[in-house]
Amino acid sequence: MKVVLFLVAACALVTGSVGLGESIQAASWTVYVGDQTKPPAGTPKGTQLNRYFPGRLTINAGDKVTFSSVGFHTATYLGGKRLPPFLLPAKGEVYEGIDDAAGQPFYFDGEQKLANNLFYFVPAGPKTISRGKFASSGVMPAQNPKKPVTATYGFNQVGAFKLVCLIHPGMETQIVVKPKGTAVPAAPDEVVAQSKDDMDAAWAEAKALVAQTPPKNTIYMGVDSAPRSGGRTDVLDFVPDLTTVKVGTPVTFVVKAFTEAHNAAFGPIKYSQNLIKQTDLVPEKPGDPNQASPIFVFGSDPPGTPYDGSTMHGNGFYATPLADGIPGPPPPSFRVSFAKPGKYHFICMLHGPDMAADIRVTK
Repeated sequence: MKVVLFLVAACALVTGSVGLGESIQAASWTVYVGDQTKPPAGTPKGTQLNRYFPGRLTINAGDKVTFSSVGFHTATYLGGKRLPPFLLPAKGEVYEGIDDAAGQPFYFDGEQKLANNLFYFVPAGPKTISRGKFASSGVMPAQNPKKPVTATYGFNQVGAFKLVCLIHPGMETQIVVKPKGTAVPAAPDEVVAQSKDDMDAAWAEAKALVAQTPPKNTIYMGVDSAPRSGGRTDVLDFVPDLTTVKVGTPVTFVVKAFTEAHNAAFGPIKYSQNLIKQTDLVPEKPGDPNQASPIFVFGSDPPGTPYDGSTMHGNGFYATPLADGIPGPPPPSFRVSFAKPGKYHFICMLHGPDMAADIRVTK
């Protein structure tokens, strides 16, 4: 009898306190893909969490994991698949018919047109994660924290599976699958509670990021933290808010956020936003136009063209191409010089007018 009782007790410990006559039930887990709520008061503007919470989760074979997003993310298992280029040539097409405010074609008129690779945006693959089989939620673009977009996957194979966000490089989580009935470090509700604590800690990192002082005549485009749990805290802002230089001095704009791309655009904000809406076309259904904005690829002017204020393109518009922190094209930085004194406001066209700063140019 003592031997029988010992075996029952041992079995209960291994299976997570499953009682006699009970079957081992599959558990449901939640993984947060990026931040889920508005940042706490006092958090620098433009802060977002390009991380999975948790960055590592241990479950049993047969369990399901629901990935929840209120941002622009994917939950993707590559299954050994290599990532293709984000932009693809549009066969037989060139950029044409895009004029500036003065009615003149931009310099990229006639250049090869590029299209967005829909591989990064659309759902694909099975709803069960298996070794060697690509599966992706596609972009989960919810904008209301009260109504997150979710994608649920089953995990039946024992092993470790890395899931990534296709939109934000380096953002990943590890799902470790143990044999059915094996004890795991935490219960689903405990994992959720810890994830919320980790989010609070991640939000708090932002203040130190915007307090950085760039080298002279340098502007940081976005700043982020060192990797932690497969991702980063990102601040979508320029640092510093105001830079002062003399006429003709080159200013270096450098991306300091590995998971994001940025550019700098001067001139009327409404014009910049409308130009991107008209030229950056991501299809929502078959047959919709698909085009990467030539501004993001080429910028508004040839490299090295100085900004001369309100006379450019009929309304003072001037924009650089995108830059990012990933090895390979596009480059991580660009330089802009200023031909006339003045105070110039600029934004990131990709992230909108909330990501903005100023340059004061003196004689």
